[in-house]
Amino acid sequence: MRCLKMRTLAIAATFAALAPLTAMAQPPQVSCAGLVTPLGALKFDSDEHKAWYVRFWTGDCSGTHSFCMPGSPNWMTSVAYVVAHAKPAQRNDLVARTCRLGQRVGFEWARAPKLKRIGVGDLRGFGDLMRKSPDLSLALDQINARVAVLLAKPRSGS
Repeated sequence: MRCLKMRTLAIAATFAALAPLTAMAQPPQVSCAGLVTPLGALKFDSDEHKAWYVRFWTGDCSGTHSFCMPGSPNWMTSVAYVVAHAKPAQRNDLVARTCRLGQRVGFEWARAPKLKRIGVGDLRGFGDLMRKSPDLSLALDQINARVAVLLAKPRSGS
């Protein structure tokens, strides 16, 4: 129970840190459909893993425990941020890269706390990097490099 409460507090802190990503007046409508593996084709550890993965992308807490905070920010908020801030010539490429990154990050972040190698602090850092970087392409490169390092680590619960 203590771990669950700590996860909830950490999630709340992360969402608060990512709030500037949600501050756009009218976020553009975007979709990662066709850019990532469909939900039904992914193999999840459990129903809870799948529910948290959906929460990561959409903000929908259905199927998660009662401590889930619905809404924004979520990964589609990050994709909308890229759409709003990318140069038109780079937009499609950066959206595709952000969607694919979201699949890697979200699938790992949504795992049970003892198994995950990407946590809320990492999400906070990724959001900070995207917001603060004058070059979204470089920011995505740096985030992808950090994700590769995190995913190369052994799981603590295995």
